[in-house]
Amino acid sequence: MTVMEINRDARQIVCVNSQGRFTVHKVTAKAVSSATTRRPPTWRRFSTGDVIKADLRSGQIREIVVLRHAWHEAAGMEQ
Repeated sequence: MTVMEINRDARQIVCVNSQGRFTVHKVTAKAVSSATTRRPPTWRRFSTGDVIKADLRSGQIREIVVLRHAWHEAAGMEQ
């Protein structure tokens, strides 16, 4: 999924999947980010354009894996 919008106050992210479907997901307070370490996600680690994989349970994100950061994709195009 690609992160399209982040609502930090509501703890929600809007994503678009590979079929082009937009979804709004609530991020639980105990969600774990496993991009590099198993620390609770801080909103500074995620930005719009990031490609993520999420473990969804009961409509809420329990775990987020950042597959690619948006800045990495943009930098790759110039090389």
